[in-house]
Amino acid sequence: MALDPIAAPPDAQIHELLDDLLAAQRSPGTRASYASDIAIFLGWLAARSKHPLQLARPDLRPLPQLASGDDRSRWHASHARPCVRLRSTRGTSISAVIYALVERGVLLRPALAGELRGSVLMRLGDPYKPVRVDLCGGEIEVGDCDDDDRAHDLVIDGALHDVIALIASPLTGGLPRPTAAMGRAALARLADGRVELSGPLNLARGLLRLLSAMPESRRTATSPATSDRNRQIARR
Repeated sequence: MALDPIAAPPDAQIHELLDDLLAAQRSPGTRASYASDIAIFLGWLAARSKHPLQLARPDLRPLPQLASGDDRSRWHASHARPCVRLRSTRGTSISAVIYALVERGVLLRPALAGELRGSVLMRLGDPYKPVRVDLCGGEIEVGDCDDDDRAHDLVIDGALHDVIALIASPLTGGLPRPTAAMGRAALARLADGRVELSGPLNLARGLLRLLSAMPESRRTATSPATSDRNRQIARR
């Protein structure tokens, strides 16, 4: 699997490692995104006569110390908010709903959205058509999945209302929080199979964080009433 020839791997060992990494990605979109990012990184290293296996922390300079404008533009491109696109839909499609959740997640958590890579299939039960979400770093596409048999990195199976229960629950580390009633109800759906996640756990946790209906402040902030009660207890 060839990378951009302008940023070719420096030796056979690196070439083999990168081939194995890219071959392990089942989604064509994920492979293309990884290959592009790796090509840019290898080009950056080659311009500085650095070998990937001999890097030290000081070699990875932050943006203000990058020498060229191309380096800066590439860095900004990799940290920009991903573009979310809705493909054509028809019939009993629910893709527009998932698109709205993804777009909201990108607005609230752009860094997380840019880190996610993979193809996700969501089967949300009858009568809805399966939804495909392609996470490609700088671009995310949402739409109907007409080819249910194609390979996906993550498959989510569950009735719409059960999957929504996961999205609506408070999270800890990308999974429903067991100390909250809504979190326990969501965990019960995973435990009894009403919702099944097939694929990498890290990707599933990242997607749940992206789609989460709970704003960050709700997860960490303490309510004024609770703070007042805590102060009263402390004074006793």
